[in-house]
Amino acid sequence: MIRRRTLVMVLGGVALGLSVFACDLVDAPPNPDEPLLAIDPTTTTSAAAETTTAPPCEPVLPAAEPIELSGGLVDQSVALARMWGGCSTSVVVARPATIAYAAAFAADMQAPLLVWDPVRADELVETIRALGVSDIVATSPTIQPDSGLPVTHVELESVSDFPASSVWFVSDTGTDPVLMTYLARLNGADAIVGTPLEALDDTQRELLAAADDLVWSPDPTPTQRWQLDLIADGVATVNGTPDLLAGTRFIAFYGNPTTGALGVLGEQGPQATLERMAPIVEEYAADGALTVPTFEIIATVADAPPGDDGDYSAEMGPELIRPWVDLATEVGGYVVLDLQPGRSDFLSQAQRYEEFLRLPNVGLALDPEWRLGPNERHLRQIGSVESAEVNLVSDWLAQIIREESLPQKLFIVHQFRFDMIEGREQIELRPELATVIQMDGQGPLPTKYETYGALTGPADADRFAWGWKNFYDEDSPMATPAQVLALDPLPVFVSFQ
Repeated sequence: MIRRRTLVMVLGGVALGLSVFACDLVDAPPNPDEPLLAIDPTTTTSAAAETTTAPPCEPVLPAAEPIELSGGLVDQSVALARMWGGCSTSVVVARPATIAYAAAFAADMQAPLLVWDPVRADELVETIRALGVSDIVATSPTIQPDSGLPVTHVELESVSDFPASSVWFVSDTGTDPVLMTYLARLNGADAIVGTPLEALDDTQRELLAAADDLVWSPDPTPTQRWQLDLIADGVATVNGTPDLLAGTRFIAFYGNPTTGALGVLGEQGPQATLERMAPIVEEYAADGALTVPTFEIIATVADAPPGDDGDYSAEMGPELIRPWVDLATEVGGYVVLDLQPGRSDFLSQAQRYEEFLRLPNVGLALDPEWRLGPNERHLRQIGSVESAEVNLVSDWLAQIIREESLPQKLFIVHQFRFDMIEGREQIELRPELATVIQMDGQGPLPTKYETYGALTGPADADRFAWGWKNFYDEDSPMATPAQVLALDPLPVFVSFQ
């Protein structure tokens, strides 16, 4: 189980959050009519000595009032330093390469922080003198400010030198995220990470992974909470989201464990199925994709008789599915539970298998061909599903993923005719789900190519990942791996029935 955290987010900017944190550290916020800069820019080194021997004082920390900085990293650090109203006898000066570590170090010292640029040495020395400090702490031996003040050099190698027990997460405000780390740590949080999620660098991810708590204000959306929780646990992401399909292809045997009549999966047991799949899985890795052996199990089977519940669907018991899930988990494979609901609905049937869907390697497939209306019967017409019903299922499944802090999960909707999915363009894509439309029509290969091209042609098609199904008995001929890998868009899910 992934570690739980307390989570908080400043989406409207740094201003409010900084004010709140700073007010916790001083007796009263500074007078808004007075400047935050409490140091005369003309203060000299001798004046610095007087400052350091003055009676103890309460610091006026940068960002005790709303602030947004502009310019480059050096400009922003100078602006912050000139706002400093603290009582530190030292200033920390860091090279850009070590600024992330220096930010935590300087904040722990309750000292002003400057980013060193030798080209701007005179300006930076002037700022140091204006601070009234008596010494300089530098993070590199190459930093030698000609200020007349003693310089102590320290080596900072890792964020772990200054572990954060809590991380403050805010939106991008124009202020450099590393300097925001410094500000947050000064004002009550141990560290800070800026948004957008996709912009997080390695240092920020390291901070997140090391923290026990994430501090947000106001509360994040459930999806943001899930995304950040996984990032904090070191899960690789694309655009802020764990991407199940990045460089990965799923190769599936399809069928029902009780019979070989419904597909190749049912022709043998789990271990024999895995062995039979192995050479096919290898063939589909020809383009360098990571290929994942997958069992696509028809968990609810379209049935001719109505059954006791009258829904024309036979639901498999968990005991028939569990051995397949256990083996897939053991070998690093995947399971997709396929639903053929008859006169029932997809959500009701999916909820029967919640115990499996709470596992990280079990996804869900909806087969609209077998979704009947109140007076319909199988094989008398092709079934269909409305996008609203698909969205109900995906919303429920996404909630499970967030509750369990699971990675992205496969969510497949079968289609070989346009009218099988009513309002496909209205299907909601959720970050928690890797949504795939699988073209599962059978027949002559030219016809299948034509169907695939038609389904992937509309403007909404680019929103989805795509799948392809091969039929051993019905296709003439069945597409080779090379032919499937030549399709555009390139399938991420290829199944065999």
